[in-house]
Amino acid sequence: MSTRIWGAGSGAGSDNDLSTAANWTGDSLPTNWDDVLFDGTVNTAVTAGLTALANIGLTSFIVTDEYTGYIGTDTTSCSISAQVFVFSGLGTTSSYFSGSTDATYTTGLESARVTDSSTSVYFTGTIGTLELMKGTTVVETGSIVTTLNCSFIDGSGDVALTIEDSATVTTINQYGGTVTNDSTTAVTTVNLERGTYYHNDANLTTLNQKSGAFYFSAEGHTITLVTITGGTFTCEDNTSAKIITSLVMWPTSVVYLSNDAYNVDVTNGITWYGGKLEVDRGRKLYFSESAVPSASVSASPTTSPSASPSSSPSAS
Repeated sequence: MSTRIWGAGSGAGSDNDLSTAANWTGDSLPTNWDDVLFDGTVNTAVTAGLTALANIGLTSFIVTDEYTGYIGTDTTSCSISAQVFVFSGLGTTSSYFSGSTDATYTTGLESARVTDSSTSVYFTGTIGTLELMKGTTVVETGSIVTTLNCSFIDGSGDVALTIEDSATVTTINQYGGTVTNDSTTAVTTVNLERGTYYHNDANLTTLNQKSGAFYFSAEGHTITLVTITGGTFTCEDNTSAKIITSLVMWPTSVVYLSNDAYNVDVTNGITWYGGKLEVDRGRKLYFSESAVPSASVSASPTTSPSASPSSSPSAS
């Protein structure tokens, strides 16, 4: 196992080609279990030979904040198979990467992290865990990500993520930033601790929301279970029909099922332990903490909102 540094060979990266041996330490291409490093030894971009590392199982692929070039193009991603991927590059042009499976790693990038970026980083292919700390990231069409973590370094708005159409993401853990999910592929779980999440075009099995804002805009789609203990959940931003199978509300949560179209359907009603609920028909229902901690509210287009007899709501 060796460390291969981009630009440290006799070619110094002058031809922008990942497959040129002279561009690497010792004038040798990376091989299985090597560590690949872009550390600003040279800042030339990588725009050719972008599949040279696709079938090599690397230990790591690291881009430090000293590197100000870019890797990949908008037509051809840099294909990598690696156990660890870290990107902190500060170039002014977007970089493009693809997790490529091989005999060493059945998941192209087992663990990928973007700790900083002054421009956008695009991912496609197969990724085990993708952690975003800062910058703008796009998970492209056709990508497969098992677990996606949106964290932050300096502030909760550090991350801006877009998930494109037909990308598959199983679990999203969001601790900050903004996530815009435009994929038509269902998500299994979203755990929203902080930040803003836009769910635009797919089913979702489970939403666990502790804070932040969740916008449900997926026309004709279903969230099977929403459990909200804090933050805001809203359907107000458009008039498209939506379904929530079961909704559980706790104190400090705010839920807007109103969209002026009377077509947000809560199939199994609402289990209410506190919080604020707004529905259509021009009514706002506020349930006090002293009420019996179970209520059912219908938001179907044919029935006026009503609370179960066991609770004591006030309406306006």
